[in-house]
Amino acid sequence: MVAGISTTISGTLISHARNMYFQSLESYFQEISFTEITNIDTHLSLPAFITSVASIEAWLNEVFLNKLSKSLLKDSSLWIFSNNWIEKVELGNKILLIPQLLFNKTLNKRSHPYQDMAMLIKVRNEIVHYKMSPTPPKFVNEFRNRGISPAPIKHEGKVLCGPWIYDITTSEAIRWAHNTVCATVEELISLIPEDVKQRLPLLKQSSAFKAISTEEVYKWFSDRNIKVNSKK
Repeated sequence: MVAGISTTISGTLISHARNMYFQSLESYFQEISFTEITNIDTHLSLPAFITSVASIEAWLNEVFLNKLSKSLLKDSSLWIFSNNWIEKVELGNKILLIPQLLFNKTLNKRSHPYQDMAMLIKVRNEIVHYKMSPTPPKFVNEFRNRGISPAPIKHEGKVLCGPWIYDITTSEAIRWAHNTVCATVEELISLIPEDVKQRLPLLKQSSAFKAISTEEVYKWFSDRNIKVNSKK
Protein backbone atom coordinates (compact mmCIF):
# COMPACT_ATOMS: atom_id res chain seq x y z
CA MET A 1 0.00 0.00 0.00
CA VAL A 2 1.28 3.46 -0.90
CA ALA A 3 1.06 6.02 1.90
CA GLY A 4 -1.32 8.90 1.18
CA ILE A 5 -3.39 7.00 -1.39
CA SER A 6 -7.14 6.68 -0.68
CA THR A 7 -10.27 5.59 -2.50
CA THR A 8 -14.04 5.93 -2.23
CA ILE A 9 -16.35 3.11 -1.16
CA SER A 10 -19.88 4.56 -1.16
CA GLY A 11 -20.56 3.52 -4.76
CA THR A 12 -19.30 0.02 -4.04
CA LEU A 13 -21.52 -0.32 -0.99
CA ILE A 14 -24.74 0.81 -2.68
CA SER A 15 -23.91 -1.42 -5.66
CA HIS A 16 -23.67 -4.37 -3.28
CA ALA A 17 -27.17 -3.57 -2.00
CA ARG A 18 -28.45 -3.48 -5.59
CA ASN A 19 -26.73 -6.79 -6.33
CA MET A 20 -28.24 -8.38 -3.23
CA TYR A 21 -31.72 -7.55 -4.53
CA PHE A 22 -31.21 -9.24 -7.89
CA GLN A 23 -29.23 -12.08 -6.30
CA SER A 24 -32.20 -12.81 -4.05
CA LEU A 25 -34.48 -13.06 -7.08
CA GLU A 26 -32.01 -15.19 -9.03
CA SER A 27 -31.51 -17.72 -6.24
CA TYR A 28 -35.24 -18.04 -5.59
CA PHE A 29 -36.57 -18.22 -9.15
CA GLN A 30 -33.80 -20.13 -10.91
CA GLU A 31 -35.92 -23.31 -10.98
CA ILE A 32 -39.37 -21.72 -11.20
CA SER A 33 -41.10 -20.97 -14.50
CA PHE A 34 -44.29 -19.34 -13.19
CA THR A 35 -45.14 -17.11 -10.26
CA GLU A 36 -47.63 -14.41 -9.34
CA ILE A 37 -45.34 -12.60 -6.93
CA THR A 38 -42.33 -10.32 -7.19
CA ASN A 39 -41.69 -10.10 -3.45
CA ILE A 40 -39.93 -13.15 -2.08
CA ASP A 41 -38.42 -14.28 1.22
CA THR A 42 -34.69 -13.68 1.50
CA HIS A 43 -32.31 -13.27 4.41
CA LEU A 44 -30.14 -11.10 2.16
CA SER A 45 -32.31 -8.21 3.32
CA LEU A 46 -30.50 -8.15 6.66
CA PRO A 47 -27.02 -7.34 5.26
CA ALA A 48 -28.69 -5.13 2.63
CA PHE A 49 -30.13 -2.87 5.32
CA ILE A 50 -26.71 -2.50 6.92
CA THR A 51 -24.89 -1.99 3.62
CA SER A 52 -27.38 0.59 2.38
CA VAL A 53 -27.05 2.73 5.49
CA ALA A 54 -23.26 2.37 5.42
CA SER A 55 -23.24 3.61 1.83
CA ILE A 56 -24.86 6.96 2.61
CA GLU A 57 -22.66 7.50 5.64
CA ALA A 58 -19.61 6.87 3.47
CA TRP A 59 -21.04 9.18 0.79
CA LEU A 60 -21.49 12.03 3.26
CA ASN A 61 -17.88 11.68 4.35
CA GLU A 62 -16.54 11.43 0.81
CA VAL A 63 -18.49 14.33 -0.68
CA PHE A 64 -18.78 16.84 2.15
CA LEU A 65 -16.20 16.05 4.82
CA ASN A 66 -13.02 15.62 2.78
CA LYS A 67 -10.16 18.12 2.63
CA LEU A 68 -11.06 19.43 -0.83
CA SER A 69 -14.65 20.23 0.18
CA LYS A 70 -13.38 21.90 3.32
CA SER A 71 -11.10 24.15 1.28
CA LEU A 72 -13.84 24.96 -1.27
CA LEU A 73 -16.37 25.75 1.45
CA LYS A 74 -13.95 27.17 4.01
CA ASP A 75 -16.35 29.90 5.17
CA SER A 76 -18.99 27.40 6.27
CA SER A 77 -19.89 27.27 9.93
CA LEU A 78 -19.69 23.47 9.73
CA TRP A 79 -15.95 23.69 10.33
CA ILE A 80 -16.48 25.28 13.73
CA PHE A 81 -17.00 21.73 14.92
CA SER A 82 -14.20 19.20 15.12
CA ASN A 83 -14.15 16.15 12.88
CA ASN A 84 -14.50 13.96 15.96
CA TRP A 85 -17.67 15.77 17.01
CA ILE A 86 -19.20 15.55 13.54
CA GLU A 87 -18.31 11.85 13.40
CA LYS A 88 -20.27 11.20 16.59
CA VAL A 89 -23.46 12.96 15.44
CA GLU A 90 -26.28 10.46 14.91
CA LEU A 91 -26.62 9.72 11.18
CA GLY A 92 -30.20 10.99 10.85
CA ASN A 93 -29.19 14.31 12.39
CA LYS A 94 -25.99 14.42 10.33
CA ILE A 95 -27.99 14.17 7.11
CA LEU A 96 -29.89 17.30 8.16
CA LEU A 97 -27.01 19.15 9.78
CA ILE A 98 -24.36 18.99 7.06
CA PRO A 99 -26.33 20.64 4.21
CA GLN A 100 -27.86 23.16 6.62
CA LEU A 101 -24.46 24.39 7.76
CA LEU A 102 -22.85 24.16 4.32
CA PHE A 103 -25.64 25.59 2.14
CA ASN A 104 -28.18 27.04 4.59
CA LYS A 105 -30.87 24.57 3.46
CA THR A 106 -31.69 20.97 4.25
CA LEU A 107 -34.16 18.12 3.73
CA ASN A 108 -37.74 18.35 4.91
CA LYS A 109 -37.74 15.99 7.88
CA ARG A 110 -41.52 15.53 7.70
CA SER A 111 -41.63 14.11 4.18
CA HIS A 112 -40.01 11.61 1.82
CA PRO A 113 -37.18 10.75 1.47
CA TYR A 114 -36.06 11.81 4.93
CA GLN A 115 -38.92 10.00 6.72
CA ASP A 116 -37.98 6.73 5.02
CA MET A 117 -34.29 7.33 5.65
CA ALA A 118 -34.98 7.82 9.36
CA MET A 119 -36.96 4.56 9.38
CA LEU A 120 -34.19 2.74 7.52
CA ILE A 121 -31.69 3.87 10.14
CA LYS A 122 -33.99 2.46 12.84
CA VAL A 123 -34.18 -0.85 10.97
CA ARG A 124 -30.40 -0.98 10.70
CA ASN A 125 -30.04 -0.22 14.41
CA GLU A 126 -32.49 -2.96 15.35
CA ILE A 127 -30.45 -5.45 13.34
CA VAL A 128 -26.98 -4.51 14.54
CA HIS A 129 -28.26 -4.33 18.14
CA TYR A 130 -30.59 -7.31 17.80
CA LYS A 131 -31.94 -8.44 21.18
CA MET A 132 -34.38 -11.19 20.11
CA SER A 133 -37.30 -9.17 21.47
CA PRO A 134 -40.70 -10.82 20.80
CA THR A 135 -42.30 -7.37 20.41
CA PRO A 136 -42.03 -6.10 16.82
CA PRO A 137 -40.74 -2.55 16.27
CA LYS A 138 -43.23 -0.02 14.88
CA PHE A 139 -41.70 -0.14 11.41
CA VAL A 140 -42.90 -3.74 10.94
CA ASN A 141 -46.52 -2.54 10.65
CA GLU A 142 -45.40 0.17 8.25
CA PHE A 143 -43.70 -2.47 6.11
CA ARG A 144 -46.90 -4.52 6.07
CA ASN A 145 -49.04 -1.52 5.17
CA ARG A 146 -46.79 -0.77 2.19
CA GLY A 147 -46.60 -4.35 0.97
CA ILE A 148 -42.88 -4.52 1.73
CA SER A 149 -43.64 -7.29 4.23
CA PRO A 150 -46.39 -9.89 3.83
CA ALA A 151 -49.63 -9.48 5.75
CA PRO A 152 -49.83 -11.58 8.92
CA ILE A 153 -51.27 -15.07 8.47
CA LYS A 154 -54.57 -15.74 10.20
CA HIS A 155 -56.04 -19.09 11.24
CA GLU A 156 -59.52 -19.37 12.73
CA GLY A 157 -59.55 -15.64 13.33
CA LYS A 158 -56.22 -15.59 15.15
CA VAL A 159 -53.00 -14.07 13.87
CA LEU A 160 -50.18 -16.61 13.67
CA CYS A 161 -47.05 -14.80 14.82
CA GLY A 162 -43.47 -15.81 14.23
CA PRO A 163 -40.33 -13.84 15.08
CA TRP A 164 -40.79 -10.30 13.75
CA ILE A 165 -37.35 -10.36 12.11
CA TYR A 166 -38.80 -12.69 9.44
CA ASP A 167 -41.31 -9.98 8.51
CA ILE A 168 -38.53 -7.81 7.09
CA THR A 169 -36.63 -10.49 5.19
CA THR A 170 -38.08 -9.87 1.74
CA SER A 171 -36.72 -8.80 -1.62
CA GLU A 172 -38.92 -5.69 -1.61
CA ALA A 173 -37.35 -4.74 1.72
CA ILE A 174 -33.97 -4.76 -0.01
CA ARG A 175 -35.32 -2.64 -2.86
CA TRP A 176 -36.92 -0.21 -0.43
CA ALA A 177 -33.67 0.20 1.54
CA HIS A 178 -31.62 0.67 -1.62
CA ASN A 179 -34.08 3.13 -3.17
CA THR A 180 -34.47 5.10 0.06
CA VAL A 181 -30.74 5.77 0.14
CA CYS A 182 -30.69 6.66 -3.56
CA ALA A 183 -33.57 9.13 -3.12
CA THR A 184 -31.86 10.70 -0.11
CA VAL A 185 -28.58 11.15 -1.98
CA GLU A 186 -30.45 12.66 -4.93
CA GLU A 187 -32.22 15.10 -2.61
CA LEU A 188 -28.96 16.07 -0.92
CA ILE A 189 -27.31 16.71 -4.29
CA SER A 190 -30.20 19.01 -5.22
CA LEU A 191 -29.27 21.22 -2.27
CA ILE A 192 -25.74 21.85 -3.57
CA PRO A 193 -25.37 25.13 -5.50
CA GLU A 194 -24.56 24.57 -9.17
CA ASP A 195 -21.22 26.37 -9.01
CA VAL A 196 -20.15 24.17 -6.09
CA LYS A 197 -21.20 20.97 -7.89
CA GLN A 198 -18.73 21.75 -10.66
CA ARG A 199 -15.91 21.80 -8.13
CA LEU A 200 -16.75 18.62 -6.26
CA PRO A 201 -15.16 15.82 -8.31
CA LEU A 202 -16.27 13.13 -5.87
CA LEU A 203 -19.88 13.78 -6.84
CA LYS A 204 -19.16 11.52 -9.80
CA GLN A 205 -19.39 8.61 -7.38
CA SER A 206 -23.08 9.44 -6.96
CA SER A 207 -23.95 7.88 -10.31
CA ALA A 208 -24.07 4.49 -8.53
CA PHE A 209 -27.02 5.71 -6.44
CA LYS A 210 -29.68 4.86 -9.03
CA ALA A 211 -33.03 3.54 -7.86
CA ILE A 212 -34.29 0.10 -8.87
CA SER A 213 -37.52 1.00 -10.66
CA THR A 214 -40.66 -1.11 -10.91
CA GLU A 215 -40.09 -1.25 -14.67
CA GLU A 216 -36.61 -2.66 -14.11
CA VAL A 217 -38.03 -5.34 -11.83
CA TYR A 218 -40.63 -6.49 -14.33
CA LYS A 219 -38.06 -6.44 -17.11
CA TRP A 220 -35.89 -8.77 -15.02
CA PHE A 221 -38.76 -11.26 -14.82
CA SER A 222 -39.70 -10.80 -18.46
CA ASP A 223 -36.14 -11.40 -19.65
CA ARG A 224 -36.23 -14.77 -17.87
CA ASN A 225 -39.68 -15.71 -19.17
CA ILE A 226 -41.11 -15.63 -15.66
CA LYS A 227 -44.75 -14.58 -15.65
CA VAL A 228 -45.86 -12.26 -12.85
CA ASN A 229 -49.00 -10.40 -11.94
CA SER A 230 -48.25 -6.88 -13.21
CA LYS A 231 -51.13 -5.51 -11.14
CA LYS A 232 -49.23 -6.04 -7.91
